[in-house]
Amino acid sequence: MIRAFIPAVIVALDGKIKAKREHDTQEKTYLNGNIEITTLRNKGMFASVGEKYPTLVMLSSLALTLLVAIKFLASLFDKSNKGLSIGLGILLGGAISNTYDRASKNYVVDYLRFPKIKGIIRKLVFNLSDFAIFVGSIITAFKF
Repeated sequence: MIRAFIPAVIVALDGKIKAKREHDTQEKTYLNGNIEITTLRNKGMFASVGEKYPTLVMLSSLALTLLVAIKFLASLFDKSNKGLSIGLGILLGGAISNTYDRASKNYVVDYLRFPKIKGIIRKLVFNLSDFAIFVGSIITAFKF
């Protein structure tokens, strides 16, 4: 039943990094400038979409997190598809962490940028939860 703890691990780890970034806003670069640690307070969703509609962003975030939580809890009892509960657990951890930020701070703390990647990605700032949502969604899609 270790799958049940996946969301908590993601929430705890991302929360710790976000708290550190809130207090240490100095930018740092790694791997010859390929990775940049920065701090961005994102009032919208992905790529700041919806920042002018904070209530809609919050309600959407809560609704989607609740739906994933219900499906995740149900998947824990399905021993035939452990991959689904792993994917949903990863997705849920990311969703909870970002939703918690929105509810408690009215923004999500983003801190990871890839400035040398070509295209739009170089301008975006991510957090661990964003990657968890992406990876969890991919796993879930293939296991559904």
